[in-house]
Parts: sequence; C-alpha cells; structure tokens
Amino acid sequence: MTVHLPDSIGPEFLQAWRKKRLRSLLIWSPALIPLAWGAIIALLYWKGGGLLHFINEYWETNALWLIYVIIPAPLAVLGSVLVAYALVRECRPIAVPYCRTCRRADHALPLICPICGEPMTEHRNYAYLSFDEDKELAVFYGLKDEAD
Repeated sequence: MTVHLPDSIGPEFLQAWRKKRLRSLLIWSPALIPLAWGAIIALLYWKGGGLLHFINEYWETNALWLIYVIIPAPLAVLGSVLVAYALVRECRPIAVPYCRTCRRADHALPLICPICGEPMTEHRNYAYLSFDEDKELAVFYGLKDEAD
C-alpha cells in the first residue's frame, strides 16, 4: 500500500508509525532471539563439523558448551538488533517527483511527465506500508492507497 503523506499529518503519522513498529518489535523480539539462536546452532551442527572437530581436538575439556552458548548468543542478538533497525529505518517518507498537471507521481529519471510531457518540478512524500498494522494506522489517519 502506497500512501501520500500530506504536510499536515505527515510528521504525526511517521511518529505513530515508528512507535507502532517498535511496540510490535518489543513484543516479538523475545520469540525471535531463541529462534535465531536455534537456527545458528542448527547451522553450526550441520555445516560446522570442522569447528566441532577443532574444539574437541585442541581443547582438553569438552567445550561443546562454547559452540552452543557462547558463539550463537551474540550472533542471535546482533541479528535481531539488525532486523529491528532495518524495520524501523523503513518508516520514512520517500520523495517522488510529481506532475501537478496530470496529478501523477513517477520515478522516471528524465524528470518529464510520461503523460503530458511537462517537467516534473514538485515532489510529494509517499510511504510504502507493507504490514497489516501499518495499513490499519494509515486508515486511522485517513490516508488512502494511491498505487496505480
């Protein structure tokens, strides 16, 4: 869903959008970290035979806890933080060239309207909403889908 962000409600909507994203990330992150941890352990078990052999061969004690706890934990937390950063960073408007005559926005590089041929001198802010809760927030603020 692509919505136009008018100047009157744009900043208010963006702030609410970021808060809603952060709230959902805080709800889901306790579940995502153990899932990422398990995926990393499965990957180490599946493809990490050399690492398992190295640790068992060169350390005197059984150091498998190192592989299953020390290595995956920071990787899982780092991966979850990067996913959270990417999802919150997505909450920003995109300035798109706009033709006032045709009332069309276009990403075309030669900033000339493909319909009427006039130069596109204005820009409008748009937001692409991918999740259902984002779309519900847009409906709450009265924003409509403008994708062609």
